[in-house]
Amino acid sequence: MKFEADVHVHSTHSDSSRSVENVFDFAKHIGLKGIAITDHNVAVSEDELLQESKRTGIEYVTGMELSCEYQGEKVDVLCYGIDPSNENIRQYSESYYAGRKEHALRVVDAINQSGYSLNPDMFTTTRPQDWNTNIIMNGLIEQGLANDFESAKEIVIAHRIPYERRMEVHEGIKFCRENSGVPVLAHPFYYIKEPEILEGLVATSTQAGLLGIEAYYTSHTPEQNRICTALGQKYNLLITGGSDDHGDRKPGFVMGNSGMPYENFLLLKEAIKNCQTE
Repeated sequence: MKFEADVHVHSTHSDSSRSVENVFDFAKHIGLKGIAITDHNVAVSEDELLQESKRTGIEYVTGMELSCEYQGEKVDVLCYGIDPSNENIRQYSESYYAGRKEHALRVVDAINQSGYSLNPDMFTTTRPQDWNTNIIMNGLIEQGLANDFESAKEIVIAHRIPYERRMEVHEGIKFCRENSGVPVLAHPFYYIKEPEILEGLVATSTQAGLLGIEAYYTSHTPEQNRICTALGQKYNLLITGGSDDHGDRKPGFVMGNSGMPYENFLLLKEAIKNCQTE
């Protein structure tokens, strides 16, 4: 299969090392025709995407990746075609990242209660999107409380507090549809390993309004690609594909390693058009 589009890419607006400009440049370099930047719980502005599209000739659709859960397991929903300036989308992003900061400060407090003296001021000069365990680990190293990334990681893991700000997957699908988006189940086998459980998720999610499945994904095996494609056909879902590129933040997950044909990209654009006119 020739990958001509990649609709699962991240930028510096969330946790990638690639700027939006670099995403478009790299997409052009490897010969892609269409992309979607799907940052975690935040959408890149239409103005920024349009500017880069005009500069490079690469087509795009808007998007974001919603952090959800299913039966206690992490599950993500890619939401395409939403308006980044929509007040509901903006409020959701602000609320999500405010919760991320609150959670990070709780972890810092737990670390300090066990005898460390980690200064939480590092969060005052960091973008909301960076409030995660990585910034805490970097803080431990910079403040001399850990020798390297591995020792810092051990400290954070020992004081880990569950993060409870994920939507139930069907709520995420509903949120996407209510805001004129096309919800697609992201990297189906990344968190869920059993095909039977996956089909249960797809079946109930389709009833909730799911419109697509990311059948082609960087870490999927050929058999997993086949299973996801078959599920998409069985439940009449769009078949999409993406790399989950994060620049150098996620080695091996690089644009070009996975994706979908251009005709699938056009089908996604048509589905977006239909959702926006419902």
